[in-house]
Amino acid sequence: MKGLLAFVAKALLAATLVVIGAWLTYYGLGAGGGGTSRSWATFGPLLAGLGVALVIVTVNGRRNG
Repeated sequence: MKGLLAFVAKALLAATLVVIGAWLTYYGLGAGGGGTSRSWATFGPLLAGLGVALVIVTVNGRRNG
């Protein structure tokens, strides 16, 4: 049960990072009609990439352990 709870927590964190990263990229490029901010457009993919990396680590850990 403890392992399942840790897996769910990691999966939720990873999904949150990916969603926030995608939104920051979208907002930073001005696609939403708002102002543009190149720093947010750069930071967004980094955050989303961390989320994807966490997904990979989480799935591999669950599969191997």
